[in-house]
Amino acid sequence: MLDAFRSAVKRVVPPHKEYFAQQQMYESLDYEEMENQIELAEQRKATRRDAFIHSVLRWIIMFVVGVLTAVVAFSIDMMIMYAANLKFGWIKRSIDL
Repeated sequence: MLDAFRSAVKRVVPPHKEYFAQQQMYESLDYEEMENQIELAEQRKATRRDAFIHSVLRWIIMFVVGVLTAVVAFSIDMMIMYAANLKFGWIKRSIDL
């Protein structure tokens, strides 16, 4: 059965893409970087300054994501404290009556 599948894939897939045909036998994601003429031309034009700017932007994005994560965590913590104070205040008032 496996040989029949391989022969069917070879008929459908061109020979230069045989590597990808082998991957089709398994259910997995292809994390290979795309290599096309436009991207390669952009990479050739890139300078050290472009690489530096790209690196700095990545760090800024990571910092912003970290700050936003901290704000969400802080908000959740404050809401839990507020809800607990409401709950225990209500219980205390109920007992004191």
